[in-house]
Amino acid sequence: MTQDSDWLEQLSGATDYRQLQSIFQRLADSVAQTTDPAGLVTSIDEAISRIARERTRDDEELRDFESQYEHFKQQQRGVLGWFRRHVPFTETRRQEVQHKEAISDQRAEILADNLVIARAQMLKQKLLPPQQRQLGESTDHWKEEFARCASVERIGEFAGLLESLATENDVSAKFVAEIRAEIDAFAAADFSSKEDRQSKKRDLQSAREELAELDTELQQESSLRDAMIKRAGELVRDELLQNDFEFYDLHQRMIDLRDSKRLAKSTAEKTQAFAELVDEIRRIKDESESCLRKREELTTKHDSLERELQDHRDRLARIGRKLADSAGPYDDAKRNVDRAEAAYLAAKRIFDQQQQSGDPGSSGEHIKVEFARLEQDHKQALAHFDAIKVPHESVETKFQRRKKECDDAESSLQEVRVSAEKNESHYQDLAANLQRSSGMLPKLLSEFQVQLDAFLKSIETISFRSNIESFSNQSLSDDPWSWAGGRTRNDESADMAGRMQAITDAIAKDQKELKSMAFQARQETEQRWADRCQRLLGASLAEQVSFPNAE
Repeated sequence: MTQDSDWLEQLSGATDYRQLQSIFQRLADSVAQTTDPAGLVTSIDEAISRIARERTRDDEELRDFESQYEHFKQQQRGVLGWFRRHVPFTETRRQEVQHKEAISDQRAEILADNLVIARAQMLKQKLLPPQQRQLGESTDHWKEEFARCASVERIGEFAGLLESLATENDVSAKFVAEIRAEIDAFAAADFSSKEDRQSKKRDLQSAREELAELDTELQQESSLRDAMIKRAGELVRDELLQNDFEFYDLHQRMIDLRDSKRLAKSTAEKTQAFAELVDEIRRIKDESESCLRKREELTTKHDSLERELQDHRDRLARIGRKLADSAGPYDDAKRNVDRAEAAYLAAKRIFDQQQQSGDPGSSGEHIKVEFARLEQDHKQALAHFDAIKVPHESVETKFQRRKKECDDAESSLQEVRVSAEKNESHYQDLAANLQRSSGMLPKLLSEFQVQLDAFLKSIETISFRSNIESFSNQSLSDDPWSWAGGRTRNDESADMAGRMQAITDAIAKDQKELKSMAFQARQETEQRWADRCQRLLGASLAEQVSFPNAE
C-alpha cells in the first residue's frame, strides 16, 4: 500500500498531462506487481475519483478561458479589430493566438483526464473477480458451463446460460463502446506542446492495444453465444427425436426425401452427361462421314482436274509447236523489213540532199533509179511481213490463251490438293476424338446406372413412385457403341436415344415432385420443432435459434 499511497499523493499534485501520464505508468506497473488486487482496485477507484474531480476543475477553467476569449473578441470587434486579430506580428494577433492555445490545451487536458480514467477502468478488469468485471466471466468458463449442460435433460439450464451470457454480452459491449469513445475523442486532442503531442501518439497507441484485448474477449464470447444458440436448436431437435415419435417419423421422412432429392439431382446430372457424350459421338460420326464424302468428291475432282490439266498441256504443246514453226518466217520477214527500211531511208537522205542542191550531175539519174528500186523493195518487204504477221499473231494469241487455261487448271488442282490435305487432317482428328469419346462411354454408362439404381432404391423408403418407366439395364449396357452411332443395328440407336430422353424427362418430373414433398415435410418438421423451442427455451430465445440441418 506504500507504493499506492505514493502515486496517489503525487496524483493530488498533478497539474498537467505529462504528470498525469507519468503517474498512470506507475499505476500500470503496480498492476503487474501487486499481491493485493483488492487493495489496488480500491486505490484505482480513488485515483479515478480524484481525476474526475480534477476534470471538473478543468471544465471550470475551460469555461473561464472561453469567457476571456469572448471578452477579448468583444474588445476587438468590428473590421479594424478583425484585422488586428488576423494580421501577423501584431500584439493583438499574439493575444489571439494565446487565447486559442489556452482553450485548445485545456480541452486536450480534459480529454487526457478522460483517457486516463478509461485506461484505469481497463486495468481494473485485470484485477477484479469475474463477478465484478464489466466483461464478466472468461470464455473458457462459459465453455465449461455449456458443456456441463449440453444434454437433452438439461435444456432448461442450457437456455438459462444463454440468457445470462446475452446479458453479460450487452454489459460488456456497452463498456467497450464507452472506452472506445473516450479513446477516439482523445485522438482529436490538440496540444500546443511538441512533447505533449509526442506523448499523445504513444499513449493513444497503448490505449488502442489495451482496447483490442477487450475487443477480442468480447468477440470470443459473442461467437460462443452464436454457436451455443445453434446448439440449443440441436438439443431441442434431439429431445423431440427421443420423446416425440411423430416428430421422429417426420424428421426421418424429411431426411429420406432430402437424400432422394439429392440422388435425383445427381442422376439427372449423370443422365445429362451421358446424353451429351452420346450426342458428341454422333456429331463426330456425322462429321466423319461428311469428311469421307468430301474425300470422295475431292478425289473425283482431283482426277478430273488432272485429266483436264493434261489435256491443256497437250493442246499447249501443239500450239507451241505451231508458234515455233511460224516464228522463223516471222522473224526473217521482220529482219527483211528492217534491212529494207534502213536501205530505203539511207537512199532517201542522199536523194533529198541532191534535190536540195539543185545540181543533179552525171550521177543524178542513177541515184534516182536506185532510190526507186529500194523504195519498191521496202514496200514488198512490208507486204510480205504483213502477210506473215497476221497468222503468227493469231497463233501467239491462241498460245497465250492455252497457257492461261493450263495455269488455271494447275491452280485449281493445287487448291483441291490443299483442301484434301485439310480434310484428311480433320478426319484424323475426328477419329482420335471418336476413339477417346467412345472409350468414355462404358464408364459413364456404369456410373449412370449405379446412380440410377441408388435413386430408385432410395425412393422405396418413402413410398414414392418414380416417373421412370421400367427398362432393361442389359439393353443399356449391351454394346453401347452400336447405339451411340458407331454401328447401326436394328435401329437401336434411335430407340436408345428415345429411352434416354424418356429417362431425362421422368427424372425432371421426379425432381419437381420430390422438391415439393421435401418442402412440405420440412415445414411440418420445423413447425413442430419451433413449438417445442417456445416451450423449452422461451419465446425470446426461440426467435433466435434456427432449425438445425438434418444429419
